[in-house]
Amino acid sequence: MQTAVLANTSHVGRLSRYHKPGGRAISLLAGRAVRTANRQQCRLRQRPKPATVCASQRLSHHGQPVLDAALTLLYPGRRLHEQQEAAAYFEMARMVNLLPSCVLVYLGAWIAGGRSLQALLSAKVALLSAIAGSIAVGSCVLNDFFDYSVDIINEPNKPLPRHAVPLEGALLLSFALYTSVLIAGCMLEPPALRAIIATSAAATLLYTPVLKRLTFVKNVAVASVIALTPLTGALALGQGPGVLAAVAGPCAALFCGILHREILMDLNDVDGDRENGVHTVPVVLGKRAALAAAAGLAAACVGAAGAVLALNAGRGFLAALSPTCQLLVRAAGGVLLCLGSAPLFGNVMSIVRRNFDSATVKNAIDSSMQSIGICLLVAASFA
Repeated sequence: MQTAVLANTSHVGRLSRYHKPGGRAISLLAGRAVRTANRQQCRLRQRPKPATVCASQRLSHHGQPVLDAALTLLYPGRRLHEQQEAAAYFEMARMVNLLPSCVLVYLGAWIAGGRSLQALLSAKVALLSAIAGSIAVGSCVLNDFFDYSVDIINEPNKPLPRHAVPLEGALLLSFALYTSVLIAGCMLEPPALRAIIATSAAATLLYTPVLKRLTFVKNVAVASVIALTPLTGALALGQGPGVLAAVAGPCAALFCGILHREILMDLNDVDGDRENGVHTVPVVLGKRAALAAAAGLAAACVGAAGAVLALNAGRGFLAALSPTCQLLVRAAGGVLLCLGSAPLFGNVMSIVRRNFDSATVKNAIDSSMQSIGICLLVAASFA
């Protein structure tokens, strides 16, 4: 372009030299126009070029969700990877514990509220059930994070040992859950309720790094946190000490049942716990003594539920029934309690007969929650 402009300028000079005087004015005007065009072209060359933004960059800035969805449709392997990662997080969080934690809060509110439906519709009870579920999930995730070296030996198929979930991902998830629990707990009254929430969060937070190495203390800590959950539901309604006493029986049965289950869970972890210096009851006392202690706790769970069934004559729905109907209802409750708790003792005998086979112990652990739930239900119904 510059060459063309210079050529035009020299051409105008030749015109001014050979043409007549009338054409001189025309040649001057033409030269001025050419020089103006030349200066404008120089300015255009000196102006910085605008940055070129490709279409994918604009999409990533304004429509990242659309881009992700398109990539998922174009590459099914990406979607499969995301589904597998989400499934691994759910497995690590043990979401099966979420519903029982929420139900326990509502159970305590149901007992303290006179077994009315209105007590179950309280917004404070709903918030408290979410807090209980968050503590349950957060403690499971944090326990797996701290137990990474133990699980490589005992349970290598867990999400963290098999590298389905990164360690930093587990730590971040547990941090978010515990932070939410503490923030939500600050909005609840009375102070006793906040104290239970803070204590439960601290106990589950310190469980693996501190409490787990203390013989029997870690089992009592877990059982206490779970057993206090119905009490928090009763406290959420702001009831007096008389109504809270009705929750004591179900909480005692739940405490003994969970403690029974915790000792059973330690039976399968003896090798890894001994190697990592974790002094559980089976490591210290031996498997047979630990199983005997678990059997005694199962009996205590059934005994606590039976005591509520036999002694609380003037509370709950029994007060409105005739003596004959009360006797029949108690008999039905006793039959249910006996049939429901029988598997607890049957599983103990099976473990002994099969010489502490890991599959038998695992089956006893999995089925124990059904029997504990029946004991709790009987105690709550007659409390």
